Amino acid sequence: MLAIYGAGGFALQILDWVPKNDVVFISDSTSVVPGFRVLRQVPAGSRLVIAIADPVVRKNIAARYSDFETIVAKTAQISSQAEVGEGSIVCDFAIVEARAKVGKHFHANIYSYVAHECEVGDFVTFAPRVSCNGGVRIGDGAYIGTGACIREGLKIGEGAIVGMGAIVTKDVPPGATVIGNPARAK
Repeated sequence: MLAIYGAGGFALQILDWVPKNDVVFISDSTSVVPGFRVLRQVPAGSRLVIAIADPVVRKNIAARYSDFETIVAKTAQISSQAEVGEGSIVCDFAIVEARAKVGKHFHANIYSYVAHECEVGDFVTFAPRVSCNGGVRIGDGAYIGTGACIREGLKIGEGAIVGMGAIVTKDVPPGATVIGNPARAK
């Protein structure tokens, strides 16, 4: 059985890529997903994927469980030379290129791109259409907003936030938030 932790829009995206007859949703609230069971605990023996965008929340949930599933959409492309960590979700039309290393519980939303030789940490979120060019290093728990573009060879620090549409031309320190074109501290 596949347990999908979360019951929002991102969790529903996964349904297009998994057998629907063996899925339950896990939610800490009173969420309803028509046609599916929504539970408060992961059933014993289930494989788990966490479909919650917030890296801190995802990390806290992951600390309570084991036996994670990696979900890759049929239209996603992952190089045979790339590494993708357990519990990751790679959505439609996302690409992970040669010699890229992606950590555990990574989310690559639709049309996101991880170029060659990038190193992406654990619990990193790429919103839709993120472009991460060659040789970029991204620390654990970073959140990269929709349409952001990161120049090759840069470092994005642990827990950093890159705003929607930001064009990142310089390293981003740990915990910093950057926005705009070119991206600057908020």
